[in-house]
Formats: sequence, C-alpha cells, structure tokens
Amino acid sequence: MLCWIFALAAAAGVPAPEAPPPPPRLVIAGGALFGPHAPGEAACQTREGVQRCEHTGNFFGVGANLELRARAVGPLFFHARGAVIGNVRPRPYGAHKGLVDIGLGLGVYSRLAFIRVEYMFVPTFGPSTYRPPFYDKEAGRDVWGRSAGMVSGGVRKYLTPRLAGELWAGLVIGPRSRRTTLQEDAGADRVLVTFLASLGVSFDLIPGRAPPPPKPAPAPAPASPPSSLPTLPTPVLTPESGSVASPPAPVSTPETPSATPTPEAAPPPPGDTVGPWQPAPG
Repeated sequence: MLCWIFALAAAAGVPAPEAPPPPPRLVIAGGALFGPHAPGEAACQTREGVQRCEHTGNFFGVGANLELRARAVGPLFFHARGAVIGNVRPRPYGAHKGLVDIGLGLGVYSRLAFIRVEYMFVPTFGPSTYRPPFYDKEAGRDVWGRSAGMVSGGVRKYLTPRLAGELWAGLVIGPRSRRTTLQEDAGADRVLVTFLASLGVSFDLIPGRAPPPPKPAPAPAPASPPSSLPTLPTPVLTPESGSVASPPAPVSTPETPSATPTPEAAPPPPGDTVGPWQPAPG
C-alpha cells in the first residue's frame, strides 16, 4: 500500500512531457563518409617454402558528403546529396583514384530516426587500370558504370533545439563492374553490392511552423435569474387518476322570501298579573 502511495505522489510531482516541436522545413547535413567497397583480384605464390599473396584492383572509399533536405508533406522529405570519395588503396594497386556521388531520394523522417531510398549517379575519376598480382605492368582494368541505388536508415540525437548528431548506413546495389585482366578466371562482369555509412551532423535551416492554437469555445449564454415565486409541481396524469370521476359541483339556488307571516307578539295572559299600571289592592 505504501508503494502505491509513493508512486502516486511521485507521478503527481512529475511535470507533463512537452510536445515535440514541428518538423523542420529545410535541413542541411554533412559528415564523413565510408564506402563503397569493391573486391579486387587476389593470387598467392610459394617461393622457397614461403607463401606470398597479393590483392590488387580493389577499391575502398573514404570521403565527405553534404546534403540538403526539404520537407514535402507530413514526415516526407526530399533530399539531394553530393559527396567526393577517394580510394584509400594507392595506385597502381587500386583501380580508380575515387568517385563523385550525386544522390536524389525520398525519405520518412522522425525526430529520432529516418529511412529513405535514393538514386545515385557515381562517375569515377582517375585511371581504371591497375597492376595484377605479381605483375610489373598495369595490365588489369576495371570499368564501372555510373548508376546505383541505395536503401538507407539512420538515427539522430538533438544536441540543441536545431543541431543534431547523425549516424546512417545503407545498402548500395551497383554500379556495374566490367573487369579484364591477364588471368581468365579473374575476369568478371558483375553488379557491385556494397555499402555506404556516414557519421555527421544536421542543422535545421528553417524550423517548422507551430500549428495554430485551437479556437476558444463559445461562451455559454447567461442564465436567467431565478424567480422569487415558488413553482408548483406539474401534475402528472396517471390511468388511476383519469378513471376517478370527480363529484358534480352543487348547484346553487336563489333564496326565495318565505310566505309564512311573521307571528305577532302574544297579549299578556289574563289573571292576577300585576302590572305597573294597576293600583295595589287594599
């Protein structure tokens, strides 16, 4: 019982949570970018009892990206993203020096997480040739297409009312890769399946508009002052009360003068009655 009392007291003292602010209308974001990754060509040789392996023609990108997000309706946002990515595998062992990533997409965003789809235009720069394993010339070539797609999702944490830290990662399908090299078994015509990941920040350039306050309810009509006279209860007719016949009211008759004459005063009786007018006997 005491636990329930303490819980109710604690709940009464906790203020009501504030409503989240409306979603922003325009956001700029950026940060470090990792990927994509493309496996290369690998071979091993054994000389004098020692095995040695080389892996060349691969690509692993590290760079930076910048994107702009515009709110469409509700939680839907359009975004445009640009990135420059370099290959950390040095030449001539790696294919390409890097690539440019231009993406357009649509996503669903909340205050703490988001998910989106994106089309990517990924032209490469630098030579597409590389040195095959245990070879002294750039006899291998890996030519990439320029189109890819990505499905990504991420989380974010607001550090201030408008600045947030973000972490997102996505599955990238494409571009197409056509490799030619000295070894026939190392040649491939493939579609790359790789990834992109980013760690950065976002800033709300144009915050969202708060919804208009609700209209006040109309004031009730003033009540009429109570009457000083008592109110009688309204009679309610019931079957019993309707079946009882009320007695007829008596009929009043006009009074008629009596025909009997009023009797006159009787004369005094004869006898020895003494009156004041008779002399006293002698």
